[in-house]
Amino acid sequence: MPWLANASQLDATGELRRHNPHNRCDPRKPDPAEKETTHSGAVPAYRVRRRMPEFPVLQIPAVYVAKRAMTTDFQPQPSGDETKLVLAEGNDRQNAPAPRAPDLSAAITIEPRPAAEALSVLSPPEKFALQKQPVQVLGLPILPVTFAETLDEVDRMIASGKPGYFITANLHYAMLSHRDPRLKSVNRDAAFLVADGFPLLWAACCKRQPLPERVTGSDLIYQLCERAAQKGHRVFFMGAAPGVAEAAANELCRRYPGLQIAGVEVPPFRQATPEEHNRLVERIRNARADLLFVALGQPKGEIWLWENCQSLGVPVGVQLGASFDFVAGTVKRAPRWVQRLHLEWAYRICSEPKRLAPRYFQDALFLAQSTLRAMFTCCRQRG
Repeated sequence: MPWLANASQLDATGELRRHNPHNRCDPRKPDPAEKETTHSGAVPAYRVRRRMPEFPVLQIPAVYVAKRAMTTDFQPQPSGDETKLVLAEGNDRQNAPAPRAPDLSAAITIEPRPAAEALSVLSPPEKFALQKQPVQVLGLPILPVTFAETLDEVDRMIASGKPGYFITANLHYAMLSHRDPRLKSVNRDAAFLVADGFPLLWAACCKRQPLPERVTGSDLIYQLCERAAQKGHRVFFMGAAPGVAEAAANELCRRYPGLQIAGVEVPPFRQATPEEHNRLVERIRNARADLLFVALGQPKGEIWLWENCQSLGVPVGVQLGASFDFVAGTVKRAPRWVQRLHLEWAYRICSEPKRLAPRYFQDALFLAQSTLRAMFTCCRQRG
């Protein structure tokens, strides 16, 4: 079994010292077959001595040593521009020394690096989204992330300074994406999509690709504003009914002191004229916001962000729907125990039956059709 010898087992000439059976750090066991008998009076005394082969000295760059240090227990000893690593291997033949490796230092130029710098080179990239592949759930590329990972990704987008947006997708948005071909481009150009709805989590589990948790826009608005108050990010509110966005901004400033509100805009419910649209985009761009919260309804809010993302210049935009009303208190959200029972949809239907009952009926029909279609496809593949 191969083992490693550290630098403390080398003598002044660089050769490996003789085996000491009383050294507990030496993983080898004494060989009873090889012993030398001496006499001290009438009582024989035994000592074990084993001939150790000469081992090659390999010259390995410091970056490689730092990489191996994460998985192998050894201690490299730097010397000048190189790091010498002594590797020892067991040899079945007692008196057959291993050949000495040729000196490659003259043929290879090694660039020394400190251990800390070498480990930083091997650290994972900052963008964790490249490491996690989206999961196709009801036709949507959902990124399997937690709440904390979503907040970290938003911070990364703000630090990059490039215009972008992400989407909190629920079952209704999946149904709209199935019907509206424009949303295919919207989803493709988005930074990422998160699952805002238990039906998406259930559908992902049926595909044996479970999502870690539900990331709701109604909870995300609080976490984003808390993080913005800590880091000094500027937040812009746009949309909802007159007075709702301003009330939501005031409530969030009360909860999180230090939150910077870049502006509040309420566009008309009718189709805006080109002049009104240009003035709105210019005001948001001049506000130099880091976060843009939009409440224009689905899919109007997502499409508006997709069409104006580059003109706005905001690093992070997101459509949050009814979150403004929940924060402002104009609409009451379901209690926590109702949310834990996955019955928030029933609570909202009872709160606004005329508006939400037809919508949830269409969503349930779409979910049933998608489930039957997936089952039929699975049966055909097995057959």
